[in-house]
Amino acid sequence: MTVGAEFPVVKKRELFARLANGHSEGIAVLTPNRRLAQTLAREFDERQITSGLTAWETADILPFGAFIERLYEDALYSDIAAQLPLLLTGAQEQVLWEMAIRASEWGEALLAVPRAAADCRKAWRLVHEWRIAGAVMGNPGSFPGNEDARAFAEWAKDYTRRCDQESNTDEARLPDIVAPLLQEAALRKPKRVVAYAFDVVPPRMLDFLAACAKQGIEVRHCAPEEKVSKATRI
Repeated sequence: MTVGAEFPVVKKRELFARLANGHSEGIAVLTPNRRLAQTLAREFDERQITSGLTAWETADILPFGAFIERLYEDALYSDIAAQLPLLLTGAQEQVLWEMAIRASEWGEALLAVPRAAADCRKAWRLVHEWRIAGAVMGNPGSFPGNEDARAFAEWAKDYTRRCDQESNTDEARLPDIVAPLLQEAALRKPKRVVAYAFDVVPPRMLDFLAACAKQGIEVRHCAPEEKVSKATRI
């Protein structure tokens, strides 16, 4: 599923021109990962230098996950903080997954529980990104598969229970928690959100962008400029 099919496209040249106007434009550029965010920010800075500028406002370019966490932190330090679950760190997630695995029927048979827990964390992010029914809810009855799939579903169910007991959440579920909060004044929402260089976008992110649009935030898609090249075989 592509962003371009859901939201209008903005050219990269136009995006940089609007970013050059500073924070008054209210643009947040979201990228798939931190490395691309840093690369795009460097390109923008080089463009400003080429234009002869010696100082300019830093462009708001960051990974999608970092953008979600920033909104969550805004809510966490507001009057609605008491309504929010606490975000687990990566180490805390790891411990809870290990506890869920050790407490299961497979706990004593596994030789490397920490490695299995790390794999569960990756799988947990994937099932939330792609809205895989059953696996997300930890319901093995609606998540058919082999013994590995059944084990993960059981562990996910126990992991969810442990999180709920302490009113905790994790990075995988954070976008779904933040989306309903976009209507709150406490969140510093941009006027415009530009998804940059997303070829295929998981349903979870598309749902969040749709929630942004519903709150009056302008959502656009931008792709890297095409480069013409010629390959020669010698």
